[in-house]
Amino acid sequence: AKETKYKEIHTTELKKLIDSKKPFLLFDARKKITVGVIPGAKPMAYDASEQAIARAVKPHPKDVMIVVYCARQECPLSGYLAEDLVEHGYT
Repeated sequence: AKETKYKEIHTTELKKLIDSKKPFLLFDARKKITVGVIPGAKPMAYDASEQAIARAVKPHPKDVMIVVYCARQECPLSGYLAEDLVEHGYT
């Protein structure tokens, strides 16, 4: 298994996080979003530029929790975006 510098969470953990009302950012890593959008999620393509990411994160503290998702567990797009976020110093 490939080692990652981010934590994967299950949908049940995401639901608990949403219900907790704790501040966090939720990014949808898909380029073509047609169904399955989680309320409050912002579109952020898996190959977004550092500038696009910075604009979306800027109003929040640098250490804000960021959750990224895509279509299903086997979908690699959220992992690509998560790796980019970690490389740029986000958590």
